[in-house]
Amino acid sequence: MVESHGITDVGLHRSRNEDCLLMDDGLGLYVVADGMGGHQAGEVAAQLAVRTIHQHMLHMQAAESAASGPDSQRDPSLSVAANEVRTAILAANRAVLARAQDSPELQGMGTTVAVVYLRGNVLVAANVGDSPIYLLRGGVLRELSVAHTVATEQAALGRRLPESLREKLGHMLTRAVGTREVVTPDFFETFPRHNDVLLLCSDGLAGTVRREELQNVLLRHTPRRACEALLALALARGGEDNITCLAVRLQVQERGGIRSGAA
Repeated sequence: MVESHGITDVGLHRSRNEDCLLMDDGLGLYVVADGMGGHQAGEVAAQLAVRTIHQHMLHMQAAESAASGPDSQRDPSLSVAANEVRTAILAANRAVLARAQDSPELQGMGTTVAVVYLRGNVLVAANVGDSPIYLLRGGVLRELSVAHTVATEQAALGRRLPESLREKLGHMLTRAVGTREVVTPDFFETFPRHNDVLLLCSDGLAGTVRREELQNVLLRHTPRRACEALLALALARGGEDNITCLAVRLQVQERGGIRSGAA
């Protein structure tokens, strides 16, 4: 059983909301997307990506098959559930790219995606871009996603951006859905545990609320109250960007073990 709640808000300085979220408790699927692009392009990219992922996951669960079509080659390092998510994200990438190619006013659009999928005794977290996924387990919050930004990837190589470039390039995305023909999601897999809490959000929240604050709010509140409190906190700190948060609390039989990898 799960208890979930999600909120998305335009913030205080944007004219439209380019974030999108999806909660399907029956399917065990939770998605947050943060679109980018001029005019309405970011909004289109985020909504199209979320809709495509949802449709593909529904189809694959109904068919009890990990994939069909051009993405049917399984990644042996991933579980069946993670391969289903991978297939859906790759389909979303094709859909956003094709839509941009068909509409000149949408060219250059793209979106982040953060996905959590619960299937049987597997919890899959997958992401492209910098919309984070957190897991609260045993009172400790950890990030399951990998931020695909210039700063993060340089840090992984042991390099530090010069101060003069940090503000301009530090948060620049190195991966996004719909901007290139090939996209590589990162994956994290584990067995779900009783009272695990998952948080998916856009950088409008993650960029203004510290991790210890996220942890404290999730420890004290239900998913609904946690989302409401986090939104209020982000707005109180300026609401510079669109703000989206989605919280899921699990009630499952406990098992152990962790797996992680990339597509």
